[in-house]
Amino acid sequence: MIHYRESVSILFKTPVDLTLSSPYHEKFDSSLETPMSWWLSIKDKYKYLSELALMMFSITPHSAGCERVFSTLGWLYGKRRQRLELSKVESMALVNNIQKIRCMK
Repeated sequence: MIHYRESVSILFKTPVDLTLSSPYHEKFDSSLETPMSWWLSIKDKYKYLSELALMMFSITPHSAGCERVFSTLGWLYGKRRQRLELSKVESMALVNNIQKIRCMK
């Protein structure tokens, strides 16, 4: 599989009319297939567009990272620790993240 940056640059350099060309004129029936399965079924000499679409559909949107950060900050800067300066809270969060990274290894 080609690296995504190479795929995007080749896609923009390749003149392809996707409005009428086969296999892109095939109908999509959402009751029978998913967008991922439709793109997997596409057979074209230009693989770049389908590879890009598959990469985009494989991205999972979630907010777990943000929620984890706010949870950690809530623990560090709770009701009992409201007088801490910002630099102190930042240092405590940094130490906490370093410890988590070391535990993962």
